[in-house]
Amino acid sequence: MLIGSGFGAAALLGAGTGVRWWREREFRLQSAARDAEVKVETDLAPVKRLMPQLGPVVSAHWTLWSSALPGDRLPMGPIDAYFHGFVQVAAGQVARLLDGHGTAATALPRVSKLLEPFVPAGGSWVRSEELDRRLLTARGSELFFDRGADLVYVSAHNLFDPDMEHVGTGPDGKATTTPPSQYPVQP
Repeated sequence: MLIGSGFGAAALLGAGTGVRWWREREFRLQSAARDAEVKVETDLAPVKRLMPQLGPVVSAHWTLWSSALPGDRLPMGPIDAYFHGFVQVAAGQVARLLDGHGTAATALPRVSKLLEPFVPAGGSWVRSEELDRRLLTARGSELFFDRGADLVYVSAHNLFDPDMEHVGTGPDGKATTTPPSQYPVQP
């Protein structure tokens, strides 16, 4: 009887491992399908609408990756969107944005292969955690500034339109409301 129980437990463990393997395989296939759909965008309208506090935008090269699965009509659960891109602002604008804010020199994070061609050679990057929170309305964001090139690298999770109030759920499960940004748009 003890031997039979051992075989039963082994069968259950093997089935659990098989299910886990299948789920991981499906996730890898779905991720590859999603990644194949991502392309570099240059449309300035969404950048200007979602990031008006950056000021005058000259050009942008960006990607948007969504957690929605390809072909899903009604995905289950929340959908997350990840924006990554280089935003070229008007001459002197990075200096104006950084003026009066503490910054720290940093390296640019690893960017996707799609955006690698837009990484400037010899860039000198700084960050300001205060500006991460003040310049974008998002679930999470990191901004990297290159004064010499007037370039901003934006990495943001779930950007919200700064002119709209966003209602969501906080980490404690309670309802949260994010008001429109009060940070003035730079000239």
